Amino acid sequence: MGEILFNNFKKIPLRTNSKLPAINNWNKPDVFNAISDSVDMSKNYGVITGEYSDNIVVDLDIHKLNDEDRNSYTLENLKKQFGENCLIVQTPSGGFHIYYQFEDRVKDWSGTCGIEGFIDIRTTGNQVVGPGSKINGKEYEIVHTCEELKPMPESIFNFLTDKMKPPKKPTKSIDDRQEIQKMLEDIGFTNIRWLNSYDFDCDQKGRNATCPLCASSHKSNNFYVSKTSNNAIIVKNHSERCNYRCLYSPIDMDEDDKQLLDEGFEEDYLIMKKKFEKQFGSCFLEDNNCYAILNSEKKYTTLNIKQLKERFLDWKYTSLEKGQKKSFIDCWVQDRFKKRYKKIDFDPLSKSKDILNIFECYDVENIESDGTGTIEPFIELANQLTDNDTDYFFKWLALIFQRPDLKPITSPVFSGVQGTGKNSIFDFLGKMIGEDYYYETNDPDNHIFGRFSTGVENKKLVLLDEMEGNTGFHHSSKIKGYITNKRHTVERKGIQSYSVKNLAGFAFCSNYENPVKIEDSDRRFFCYNPQKNLTQDFWNNWIKWSNNSQNQRCVYDFLMKINIEKVDWIADRPKSKLYKDMKYNSLPSFVKWLDFMITEQYPFRKNAEIEIEDLYSEYRTFGHTREMNKITFGRTLQDYIKNRGLTGFTHTRKTNGVIYQIKREEVYDWLKKNEYTRTKLDQFKENICYIINDKDY
Repeated sequence: MGEILFNNFKKIPLRTNSKLPAINNWNKPDVFNAISDSVDMSKNYGVITGEYSDNIVVDLDIHKLNDEDRNSYTLENLKKQFGENCLIVQTPSGGFHIYYQFEDRVKDWSGTCGIEGFIDIRTTGNQVVGPGSKINGKEYEIVHTCEELKPMPESIFNFLTDKMKPPKKPTKSIDDRQEIQKMLEDIGFTNIRWLNSYDFDCDQKGRNATCPLCASSHKSNNFYVSKTSNNAIIVKNHSERCNYRCLYSPIDMDEDDKQLLDEGFEEDYLIMKKKFEKQFGSCFLEDNNCYAILNSEKKYTTLNIKQLKERFLDWKYTSLEKGQKKSFIDCWVQDRFKKRYKKIDFDPLSKSKDILNIFECYDVENIESDGTGTIEPFIELANQLTDNDTDYFFKWLALIFQRPDLKPITSPVFSGVQGTGKNSIFDFLGKMIGEDYYYETNDPDNHIFGRFSTGVENKKLVLLDEMEGNTGFHHSSKIKGYITNKRHTVERKGIQSYSVKNLAGFAFCSNYENPVKIEDSDRRFFCYNPQKNLTQDFWNNWIKWSNNSQNQRCVYDFLMKINIEKVDWIADRPKSKLYKDMKYNSLPSFVKWLDFMITEQYPFRKNAEIEIEDLYSEYRTFGHTREMNKITFGRTLQDYIKNRGLTGFTHTRKTNGVIYQIKREEVYDWLKKNEYTRTKLDQFKENICYIINDKDY
């Protein structure tokens, strides 16, 4: 009956005469699910424990107890103490594996070693050796079975719950020969004969014998036990080519640590590993094929393997083999249990354990309100910056704080004279957000638009200050991408590029008239032209007010209460005079020339037949000869007529080429409809006149 239960458990193959898995990544569900049914149970195999096999195992290592206590663990006493409805397997060392049904109340338990010094818990992520397996000829044997597994008794559950954190191990003495000999027998040594306090002879020495430590033969050299500086007890052969093994360690170790020791990693390495991963948050990123560590500012940065080794070149530990210094990083990169994630990302809502999530929370969220904060200075400054039109701007800010998981798809532009407080309000917002998620630069060419720039990475608000028109127009395509694209590709020298979420809101401040290019089809920008209205007394108070954490919390609470559910972020943008002027100034030279010619200085007679050369000549006079030659000019005119709805132009083909006639009123209507002119209708009517010559009479 017990065999039937084991047939239903998930299984993995183990190495011959060993407790160690024979495959890599054995504890991943997709791995053991794929091979479980094909595992040969006539050979050594492991039983996957936890939710995937619907079991949990209490492992009693009673060989660690004294003789009196050990003798009390008879099968009958076990059934009385642990219940009849369990499955019990006796191990070659005399211990027991007690199987219970997996249930929700143990779902949060992790594999734990050393409870009361001899009890281990094997649950999700662990495995135990299955019955029928053999170590040095001794078999794991079912000694008590049941029809089906039942939950563990309440008394056992309560006892283990209270003891889940194992106590610190006491230091063991190397002179306790009886206990040391038992440890040696557990790993395969037999017929041990002590030669002195440390050296011993055994059946595993000799030409045809196999060493349990390195699987080779040692003809003449004896084995010995030794104590390390960390009070660990190790065993090794005097031969230099033999591997040592740790018999006992005073540090708390989980199942992974024990497997690493069995694979040849040293205890001093494990101690340094715990410090390394805790202090630097060090981990491997599988999809990115690089490593992530915390820098001096406690921010994650990525390194390739060469950079990692250079960074931690001085991290070494003393190897028990030959007593030489050994590179910690060389061992860590080969450690299959080192901390690892699938990828790195910036995702406020993600709870995935496979993602190294950079986002935590805004600094202002850690401030507890005491009710003393005020908001008036913030409102006053916002009114000055927006000419009292704060509604959309406040909603834009509210989106950043209320929904950090969403990306603002529009951007404010503040363009005006110095001293209006453009930077002051964003400095204040940056304090609320925190320096980890706020970035400000007055050198966007290098800090934002450069190939290896990282200014945008993992940010929620980015301010491009002192933006010049040349910069804004030159990088207009990149700016549009930064504002609307939901992912951002990070490139670092020597690191494979990787993609993270782009959740940043972008803002622009400038003393120039046209800091960014606003195209006629724009769906991104909203613009303000701040004026100086606030007094010097306001600014004297602002510095003290803005540094007060209670005021920061008060503004946060104000923004969190703004209703943004029904905002149409594109259609609801304010269309200020500055916005329209910037949009006009960003128009192609052809459109601006057409507007000037139609509304201000029309050079032709009414109903005149105009050749393309004459139109191009007027365009050149307008001062944009570098942008297009005559052929390109003609094609551009045709493109606007055929594809962009330009009206008022009619043309006929004659022997001397294409001849145009222009109806100014129709062209003006087209310009006005598309917001390509700033000339009002009454002004246009006043300006509408034509060249008169003798042929008109």
